[in-house]
Parts: sequence; structure tokens; C-alpha cells
Amino acid sequence: MASSPSDKSTTSNPSTPVTPGDETTMETNSPLLSPQSMANAALANAVFAQQAQRTVKLAFTQEKDIPVNENGETERRKQFSDDNKDEERNNCSHQQLDKNNAVESIVKDPKSRIEAIWGSSNSDHTNAWKTTAELIRSEIEALLKLGTEAYQAAEFQARESKLLQDELDGKDDELERLRLAESKGRATIVAVKNLQCSPLTMRRYTLVFIPFRQNLLRQGETSKVDARDASRAAVSEAGLRAELGVVTAQKNESLGQAEGHKRKATLYEDELRQVKTKLARVVQEKIRIERDHRATLSLAKSFDSHVSSDVDYYKRKVSELNGYVQNLNAVVAEKNRQIEDLRRQIERSMSQNRLAQFRADTPDTLTK
Repeated sequence: MASSPSDKSTTSNPSTPVTPGDETTMETNSPLLSPQSMANAALANAVFAQQAQRTVKLAFTQEKDIPVNENGETERRKQFSDDNKDEERNNCSHQQLDKNNAVESIVKDPKSRIEAIWGSSNSDHTNAWKTTAELIRSEIEALLKLGTEAYQAAEFQARESKLLQDELDGKDDELERLRLAESKGRATIVAVKNLQCSPLTMRRYTLVFIPFRQNLLRQGETSKVDARDASRAAVSEAGLRAELGVVTAQKNESLGQAEGHKRKATLYEDELRQVKTKLARVVQEKIRIERDHRATLSLAKSFDSHVSSDVDYYKRKVSELNGYVQNLNAVVAEKNRQIEDLRRQIERSMSQNRLAQFRADTPDTLTK
């Protein structure tokens, strides 16, 4: 079987470690990333972030025991950072190689299984297609799950490394502050030692310090007055602050009441709007009912007029039909009378014929 593009992208160079710079190069060079390459990149990022975190922790713990030189830099720092970089590269390369080999083994196993499915001579193609599709789907889901877990781990490690970097920056600032304080203390100790060792300097210091102390005493007296005035001003300021706090509290209470009144007004406006809409609906319903009532009345009137006109028409038709029936009855009676007359005439003529026949036959019998 032909190898897929994802197999080529992952098995081309499995021993090359993936750093953040290499990751960007890989993203720009490969237009379509397969799930396997995404999983590899996520695993590489997670390993890199974890290794960086371990390196930062190790550097911070070992920096406490390293002495400080005259320039304020720790000894063996540069050599230590170089060693850590080499160790980090080696660890990243080994871990990436292990991950690539694991992913490659995951990919090769389904590949051999697919080749076995399609290589058998007595296999059904329909079942082979179904089995291959299920196998590919399961492997894709496994790779996506692996990549998702690696991406989440990388995100967590990135957040942890960011927090550790911030903590490291704070520790560096604290260390710099302590170094400055230590340098100032050393300078003060050196200056005091120089003063104690030089009597002339001590005499000059005493001659200068006595007027300075008198000035300090005078400034202390004036500072008492200033402190008294400042205390009075502070008391008055405290009173004003208390009054201001009371006024502010009253103002806040008034603002709260105003907000409550605004909310109530808003609720009332909403209720009024709802009542207006209901009233408009009721008015529209009333207008519709009145219109339907008028239409019903007009329809009833039209029905009444139609019914009355129809009744008159049918009454007229009934009277006409009654007259026609009476005429027909008269005609029928006349025809019946004529029929009776004709029947009597026929009977009379028949009786006359029989009588004439009888008379005609009677003389013959008598003559014989």
C-alpha cells in the first residue's frame, strides 16, 4: 500500500527534536498538518515546557548556594547555563525520539493490519472496506485524543512556566535589592572604620557634628510646634473627614433611594405600557365584535328579506299550481264523462246489434 502524507511527514526524520523555532518552521513548510504531526508537535511542546520548568527550578535552587563576586554576578552562572542548555537539548531530542517512535509504532501497526486485511485472497471487499474504515476511524480518534491531551498538557506547562518565570523575576528583584543593601552596608562599615582609624578625621567630624546637633535641637523645638499644629490640623481634618464620610453616606443612601425610585418608576412604566397594550387589544377586540355584530344584523336582515320574498314567491307559485291542478281536474272530469258517454253508446250499439242479429236469426228458425 502507498504511504499517506502523514506517514511521510512523521517518519522522514524522527530523531530531530522539535523546538519552538522548529515548530514554526514546520507549520510554515507543511500546509496541511495531519493528526499525527499535530500530536508530535504538542508532545514536543509539552516536553520542552516541562524541561524548561525543571531547568528554572534547578537554577533557582543552586543559585542560593553560589557565592557573589565583586561585580555582583554569581560564579559559574554562564557555565551552568551552557551545561543546562546542552542537557536540555539532549533530553528534548531523546524524549522527542521516544514519542516519535511510539507514534510511528502506533501508525505501523494499523498499516500492517490493513495490508493483512487486503492481502488475504478469500476476504470480502465489503467487509474489508468496513474493517478498514473502522480501523482508520479508531486510529484517528486515538491520535486526536493523544494530541488533545498533549496540547492540554503543553498549555498547563506553559501557564506553570509563566508563573515560575514571574516568581523568578520577583526573586531576582529581591536579590538585586539585597545586593544593593549589602553594598551600602559594606560602604558604611568601611567609612566608619576609616573614621575610627583617623583621629584628625574624628576631630573634624566632632567639630562639624556639634553645630549640626544644635541645629537639630532647634529644628526639634520648631518641629514640636509644627507637630502640634499638624496634630490640630489632623484633628480638624479628621472631623472634616468624618463629616465628609457622613455626608458621603447620606449621599450614597440618597443615591440608593433614587436608584430604587428609578427602578420603581421603570417598573410602573412597564406596567403602564402593559396596561396600555392590553387596553389597545381590548379596544381592537371591541371594535371587531361591533363590526361582527353589525355584519350579523345585516346578514339577518338580508335573510329575513330573502325569506319573506321567497315565501311570497312560493305562495304565488302554490296558488298558480292549485289553479292549474283544478283546471286539470276539470279536464279529467270532462274526459271521464265523455268516456262514460262513449261506453254507454258502445253498450247501446252492441245491444242493438245483438238484438238485430237475434231478429235476423229468429225467422229462419221459425220457418224450418
